[in-house]
Amino acid sequence: ELMIKLSARFSDMAGVSFTMDSHCDPVKIEASPFLLQNVIWFCLDNIMNMAKGGDMVSIAVENNGSDVLIRFSGISGLDGMTNYDLPAKRETILLKALNGKLRIDNGAGEIVLSLNSN
Repeated sequence: ELMIKLSARFSDMAGVSFTMDSHCDPVKIEASPFLLQNVIWFCLDNIMNMAKGGDMVSIAVENNGSDVLIRFSGISGLDGMTNYDLPAKRETILLKALNGKLRIDNGAGEIVLSLNSN
């Protein structure tokens, strides 16, 4: 929620709305808050750059066994993108430090950030 609020001016300029799924149960993860916020910002920034104006992107957080998944859904600009299009070198380093992975699902119109919760 913090990162959505911090990116509000940029998302308004891009014509993209971010909302948190209200059905999210609290999850625990041991990670550097600074690194985690940076990788979430990376996701939001890339979504704002590739989404089409008027997109309403829903963000859901879920516990999937040993992983915490952050789903960014409702992105119309993912057509033809592959997992190899993201992330760049800086984000790859962040993901490695967080023991995380980033996956693009074109069919679902979502980017999934997976973080090991241990």
